This record gives sequence, structure tokens and C-alpha cells, in this order.
Amino acid sequence: PPPEPKDDAAAAMEDEVETDLLVQRLNASIQTALEEVRGWLERNAAADDVKQPMVDAETDAAADEIEAKESEVEPVWIENHTIIDENGRARCGFHFCRKLFKDSVFLRKHLIKKHSEYLRAEMGKCHDEYMMKSWDSQERRPVPPILVDCGKTFQSVESPVIGAAEPLAADPEPDLWKREEDRRKREEEEQAAARRSQFDSFEK
Repeated sequence: PPPEPKDDAAAAMEDEVETDLLVQRLNASIQTALEEVRGWLERNAAADDVKQPMVDAETDAAADEIEAKESEVEPVWIENHTIIDENGRARCGFHFCRKLFKDSVFLRKHLIKKHSEYLRAEMGKCHDEYMMKSWDSQERRPVPPILVDCGKTFQSVESPVIGAAEPLAADPEPDLWKREEDRRKREEEEQAAARRSQFDSFEK
């Protein structure tokens, strides 16, 4: 016979029991995670007193300087995009927006929420100087090689961009001709040796 339908109270009790089990499992998982984090913090407590370099001292110092400059960008950027009218209301300075707010507090939230990509672009300018310094200091730079026209024989050949203060791409053609001459010389020597070997075999 089909099972008898459960009344609402019994069904609610079963749902509550099932929910309680899920909550217990979730709480157990959270507790395990908290214990792992607590153990990690305790193991690294001594290291927290001494700042450990993330990359190296020079790079970390540059990162700290960039963060300091980025922190100075936001208030200036917000001020440059804030228009206060005679009633103390604040209007968005972006020409395509121009929304009006009760005061600058609400406008600030609007700028950060709705126009954050422009703020990030402004902060990104803080990186330019350091990126150029890093670029200039590298001997082999992280850019794709360029194609150098080496004439009809070799056609276009890739050459890496290297250099320090000034970018430089070496002309690969002289080295290609040298290797080509060495190859031809080896072939001529091998052919001459083969002819001598063949001539000696005929004499025998």
C-alpha cells in the first residue's frame, strides 16, 4: 500500500532535523578552518615582527612607494570630479553623467561605484615611472622579437630586443652568412674526402 501522507507538523520536524544536520556540518567545517588559520598565525607570529621581503628589498620598496602614491590619488581624483552648487549639493563631474546628489558624501560613493574604472586608470599612472625604470635596467626585455630583413637568401629573421638605456636589435645577417660559409666549407671538405676515398678504392 502507498505510504500514508505525513502531516505538516511531522514534515516540519523532519525539515528542521535535516537543516540542523546541515548547520552542524557547516559549523564543523568553519571551526576546522578557524583552527587551521589560528595554527598558521601562531606558527608565523614570530615572523610577523620582521617584515619579510615579498620579492626583494628594491622591488618591495618600489611597491611601497607606489601604494603611497595610489593612496594620494583618490581624494584628488574625487575633488576633480566634484561640482558643488550654491545649495551645497554635489554634481558628478563626468560630462556623460552629471548626476546631482545631496552632498559630497553621496557623490563620493557614486564616483567610486559607478566610475571606478577611471579611478583605476588614474592610479595606474603611478606605475609608469617604475615600469620605465625596470624596462631600462633590463638587458633582455620582455617584448616579442622583431623581424629583420636579411636579404633574398635568408629573408626575414627574428632578432630579440636587448639593451639597457636604449633598445637594440642585433642584425642577424652577418652571423647567418658566417654560418652559411662554414656549412659550405664543411660540405666541400666532405665532398673532397669522398672523392679521395673513391679514387683510392679505384687504385686498389
